[in-house]
Amino acid sequence: MNPTMTQTDYPLEEKRRYEREVCPAIAVEFDGKAFVSTSWSMGGFLIDGYKGQLSSGSLFTISGVGSTAKDLIPVNVRARVVRVDRDTREFVVSFLDLDSPSYNFLQGLMTKRSSEVD
Repeated sequence: MNPTMTQTDYPLEEKRRYEREVCPAIAVEFDGKAFVSTSWSMGGFLIDGYKGQLSSGSLFTISGVGSTAKDLIPVNVRARVVRVDRDTREFVVSFLDLDSPSYNFLQGLMTKRSSEVD
C-alpha cells in the first residue's frame, strides 16, 4: 500500500469520503439543543464551539434539521461522533442513516447551491 494512502484509498490528509459544503449553514438539533454547522456534507457535519457531553464513538439521534434553529423540520437520524477536540471544541459527526425528510432537505440545499455556482 502507498504510505500516503489509507486502507480505503483516501489520501491521509483527506479522510472524509464526501466533500463538505461550506455554505449555506444548517441547524441540527440533538439532546434538546440546536447547533449551527457551516461545514457539512451528505455524510456528516462539523460544529465549532461544542460544549456538550458526547465523546468520540458516541451514538445519538438527530431530531431536527433546518436552515436555522427556528425552522427545524422533525427528523430521526442516527449518528456517531467521529471526533471531539476539547481544546478547540470541534465536534465532528458522521450520519449512520438519513431518513427521507433529512435527505430531501440536505439534497435540496446542495442542489440549490450547485445551481447558484453555475
